[in-house]
Amino acid sequence: MRKVLLSLIAVFALVFALGVLAGCGNGHSNRIRIPNDPSGGNNAGFSNASLAGTYVFTAHGFNDRSGFANFAVTGNFTADGSGNITGGTRDTVDDLGRQTLNEAISGSYFVNADGRGQAVITGSSGQVIYRFVLESPASGRLFQDGTTSHNVLIEATGTIQLQSGSPGTPVGT
Repeated sequence: MRKVLLSLIAVFALVFALGVLAGCGNGHSNRIRIPNDPSGGNNAGFSNASLAGTYVFTAHGFNDRSGFANFAVTGNFTADGSGNITGGTRDTVDDLGRQTLNEAISGSYFVNADGRGQAVITGSSGQVIYRFVLESPASGRLFQDGTTSHNVLIEATGTIQLQSGSPGTPVGT
């Protein structure tokens, strides 16, 4: 009898826990809250100064504005090594035909000692928060999940790369 009672209690506890986990959040299923600035982790020696120079970035994913749409964004930004994005541009297109081209951007960023960071980039189309992991001061992985300033669910992955030298001029057809 005792084993049966303990088994029933365990099953009810599991069902209750799954119900609580499934119901977590603010009433919007599939909404991911944008986290605060990252903290903790291993001290690998990164800091805001680790992100200094002109970087290019790309990301692709989906958003739920006007139904789910796949999108791609690419651009560049200049990080000052002190937590400010002093300028840059981005191009965004999606499979519903929307596009924002050559949009001027600025913003701020934070890099944790373990290389995790967060950038808040603002342009005329709104504010986007990217999270990233630096592999070195020259490159990293870019992630976007959560909602934008327009309350649009975004999930994306991409890269950031430090630029060196001058870009070449394309030739040919």
